[in-house]
Amino acid sequence: MKMDKVAGSGNDEFYTPEYAIAPLYKYLPPPPVTIWCPFDTEDSLFVKLFRQRGYTVIATHIANGQDFFAIDPPKCDYITVILRIPSKAKCLSGYSS
Repeated sequence: MKMDKVAGSGNDEFYTPEYAIAPLYKYLPPPPVTIWCPFDTEDSLFVKLFRQRGYTVIATHIANGQDFFAIDPPKCDYITVILRIPSKAKCLSGYSS
């Protein structure tokens, strides 16, 4: 999908591509390790790719009623906190780039 079409869609849900996730592997010990992805649904490539490599992944997302700022962190070895602030949030907070 071309970024100009995605960017103009009004959708703030952008998935991180595999080439941007792969460099993280070298910083993780081999499984068994539990990784918490606090901003990810089960459809996230973070979740899918970490699981393919044998990691246990806990995926939480606000769309599932799991607000990062309101829930207790699950027991895990690592947390992926990689996110892009949605453009709507920038507008609401008064932030401009």
